[in-house]
Amino acid sequence: MLKRTFKALKDMIFPDSCCLCGDVFSYFEDAHPKILFGEKKVTSPYCADCTKALMKSYCDTKENNFEGIGIEYLFVYDSETVQKALKHIKRTRCEKCARFFASLLNQAVKDEKIRNITYIPRSVKLERKYGFDQSERIMSTFVRMYEEYRKTDAFKRNKNFSVPQKKLSAKDRFINAEKSLVLQENIKLPKEIIIFDDIITSGATAKTASNLLYNGGVKNIKLIFLAKAGEITEERRKINE
Repeated sequence: MLKRTFKALKDMIFPDSCCLCGDVFSYFEDAHPKILFGEKKVTSPYCADCTKALMKSYCDTKENNFEGIGIEYLFVYDSETVQKALKHIKRTRCEKCARFFASLLNQAVKDEKIRNITYIPRSVKLERKYGFDQSERIMSTFVRMYEEYRKTDAFKRNKNFSVPQKKLSAKDRFINAEKSLVLQENIKLPKEIIIFDDIITSGATAKTASNLLYNGGVKNIKLIFLAKAGEITEERRKINE
């Protein structure tokens, strides 16, 4: 009883706000609504309006045309709300958002038999700038929430190549990815693993990560992303021409 009273007073004095639009929640409204994403209701870190806008871009789509590897993504990056949400997790250590995306990730992988999961680390330059890796934070939150999964730190960035992918052309992304992403030394890899990243654009980094794992002895790989931007196959076609 005392704990609930203290929380009520705290919410009245220091009201919470939406992570995307900044609107302050009043004490009398549901600050973080539970919204149905897929088959399960998930507590949203956003206001009702931003949550509804995000829901419109939720698609949980599976494709099998990525170098013979199945990929899955949860949102389409074209939405302004999705872009704001991903920018927010890239720039802030928001625990509420990490738990939200970890919950969505669990829905996407719950039918998979693979229980080992890794992530693609962000560029050296951006990790230095912000002081953390957004994919690692979501992944760490995910394995804390769902203990049947095991996190593997399979990759690291080559410090001699620190150019963020977004500044490069589609062709240069493939070259940069092959030089900048390497396996951890003396890493013992499982036979099956899920690779997670926040966004896929050209597919350069995802392809490099997959090749590194296959060359390291992994037999079964699944790729999952929070959002997909652009058409992977079209970008590849232009590179090969």
